[in-house]
Amino acid sequence: MTLLGRVLLVALLAMAPTQVFAGPEEETDALFARWKAAYDANDNVAVAKLYANDAILHGTRSRDLTLGREAITQYFTVVVGTGNKVEFVEKQLRVINPTTILAVGFNDFMRNREGKLVPEPARFTMVLVKEGNDWVIAHHHSSLRPPPKQ
Repeated sequence: MTLLGRVLLVALLAMAPTQVFAGPEEETDALFARWKAAYDANDNVAVAKLYANDAILHGTRSRDLTLGREAITQYFTVVVGTGNKVEFVEKQLRVINPTTILAVGFNDFMRNREGKLVPEPARFTMVLVKEGNDWVIAHHHSSLRPPPKQ
């Protein structure tokens, strides 16, 4: 191959479109962004669609386990029309395998109290699984965070 041929080949390769593949951590970050957007919109149906059909939710204010997407849709009706929001404060991810991730962290539920958003500190543990091309929540435990030590 001539020098000109090599230069043209390098130039063509440099201009060729490249595809960037996201890893599990980046893909699950997108899941958390969708969960936040759905919760902030107070859309219980959109939140529940982010869970596996047979997901288990151990909700922040529930005495019982919530089993399955339909029940999770019902559970999140408490947020509809409230103006509540959520902020993820810290999140640690552990890749179990290419289709399973453990997510653990802290979040603040921003509760609408007479037009003001008041933080209610919480913590969560989630098991995220890949179903086809999508990451969904298979298990979610949420509880209020204990107050700081005095």
